[in-house]
Amino acid sequence: MKTYYKSYFLLLLFCFVGFQSCQRSGGGGSRTANLSDREAAKEVNLKRDDEYLRVMTDGRLDLPDSSIKKAVEQQVMNLNQRTFFKDRSAREALTKALQTFYADRDYRLAWNGGDGLLPQVDSLLLALQAAPADGLSPNDYPVNDIVRARAAIFSDSIDRATLKLGDFLQLDFLLTSTFLTYAKHLHAGRVDPNELHEQWYLNVPEGNYAKALEDALQQNRVQTILYSLRPEEEQYGLLREQLAAYRELAKQGGWPKINPAKGVLEKGDREAAVAVLKKRLILTNDLTPDNAYAEDSTYFDEALAAAVASFQEHQGTKVDSAVGPTTLTLLNVPVEQRIQQLALNMERIRWMPRTRGDYYLQVNIPEFKLHIYRKGKEDLSMRVIVGKDFTNETPIFSDSMSYIVFSPTWTVPLSIGRDEILPHLIKDPTWLDRNNYDIYRTWHDGESPMTAKEIAKEKWADIDPEEFKYRVVQRPGDGNALGRAKFIFPNNMNIYLHDTPGHHLFSQEVRDLSHGCVRVEFPAQLAEYLLDDRRQWDTEKIDEAMHQEEPVTVTLPEKLPVNIIYQTAWVNQETGRVSFWRDVYGYDDAQLNALGQEATPLAYETTGR
Repeated sequence: MKTYYKSYFLLLLFCFVGFQSCQRSGGGGSRTANLSDREAAKEVNLKRDDEYLRVMTDGRLDLPDSSIKKAVEQQVMNLNQRTFFKDRSAREALTKALQTFYADRDYRLAWNGGDGLLPQVDSLLLALQAAPADGLSPNDYPVNDIVRARAAIFSDSIDRATLKLGDFLQLDFLLTSTFLTYAKHLHAGRVDPNELHEQWYLNVPEGNYAKALEDALQQNRVQTILYSLRPEEEQYGLLREQLAAYRELAKQGGWPKINPAKGVLEKGDREAAVAVLKKRLILTNDLTPDNAYAEDSTYFDEALAAAVASFQEHQGTKVDSAVGPTTLTLLNVPVEQRIQQLALNMERIRWMPRTRGDYYLQVNIPEFKLHIYRKGKEDLSMRVIVGKDFTNETPIFSDSMSYIVFSPTWTVPLSIGRDEILPHLIKDPTWLDRNNYDIYRTWHDGESPMTAKEIAKEKWADIDPEEFKYRVVQRPGDGNALGRAKFIFPNNMNIYLHDTPGHHLFSQEVRDLSHGCVRVEFPAQLAEYLLDDRRQWDTEKIDEAMHQEEPVTVTLPEKLPVNIIYQTAWVNQETGRVSFWRDVYGYDDAQLNALGQEATPLAYETTGR
């Protein structure tokens, strides 16, 4: 007898294990079942494409464990990543998780027991069917491939004599890679936020998905362990509830489109569109049926005006109780688009830190508001101004606030010095002193500012803006760009919260107006809350510190986690009402594009109503 060995790899399927026919006088045949494990291991090798081996008898693998382990190990170490992991950003990490999983179990098949497939396979398929409840799509997982691969092995119509070990390996790897992918999506999201835009700087949670899978199989708790990977954040559960409710609305046909006979619907009007408006607001719990039909259904009464105001408040638009162009646009957003928006924002919760603690500050850019939470309850909130869209977007990141500077100076960034300060100097060199600025030739500490005479003599018009390297510092005072206080959470982007001399801007509906930092509406109130020391830092002493000629630095009694987030859908924890805010930086669209879904931007008006 002479045995030959040969191996090769197919592009999308796994290599198959088999024996080359034994050459005997009087006939040939497989003798696998008569060999010891050690002998069989020597005989087993990767098969030719046209060779088959009976590897299954009455639903059971008929090969020694050592032979199977060798085949599994060989295929795991040469896995075609693209075949099993479609997500480019997660492919390497998930491949490593798969390799770790099989190595930790000594390269035994995971989903095939002594009598065929484990019941955990059905549990995984059931979990995948429930993916939409978490804003995920079953289309992202190879459910049909799994069903076909299982049928190709276990269907009663299959000729077991034609099965190959590679068929079992393919199904096992397919199930394992699907579990790992779904686990990652539930835990840390489908998309890598840091690839969406250069202004996202998030440390996305990492998980031990290989251990999760081993525990799920050992304990027969596939669904339970998968669902335990969801964010524990209360907001995630609230968004999930809203997603289910809005999907139910969609099943019932959504809400009617409102087409008023005139440009604006307001209190006192009577027309057919009013009845449609009432039906629309009932569906989203802005109006109760009792209040809607207390009078003529076509009459715009006081109850409807209050309901419109409630709707406007939860949409982040001007509250005036009338249905003008902006409010009409928001009312007529299809329910399917709101479902899409809810799913996107559930994804963003999955990107957030898992250990924010009981006490933290949160700035939500699309809402243009700051909130401080303590033990799950909101303690403080105020309006904010954020970075300008397209040019100075406020970054999305997390850090910890450690101190406050009262009566701050403002060191002008080079880009602002080049684009805004230099033109003033060219036109009128005295502009600096009149606006409380000092200018330095270099950025060295201890350097004295240029004198008025030196500033007057400098040939500013001859300076190439790209070569403007002067350090410009605004002194404390009423006109200081940072106002009377700044709140520091040290970071590489030099982003912080601060006061502003332009308080009138907080009355604007859309407040993406800054150079990137976050301006706060009530800095003194924020400082008093953070210092939490009524004896040393009461209202009077804080006001005194805010009106000094030199900066006053105060360390916080405890560091405060700061999260700058981007949520265009958010559920109020007390009322259970969901709010939708405009996609001011276009990140909803970017996220949809990353998911391969079509984006439908809203045609917002910005004039109220």
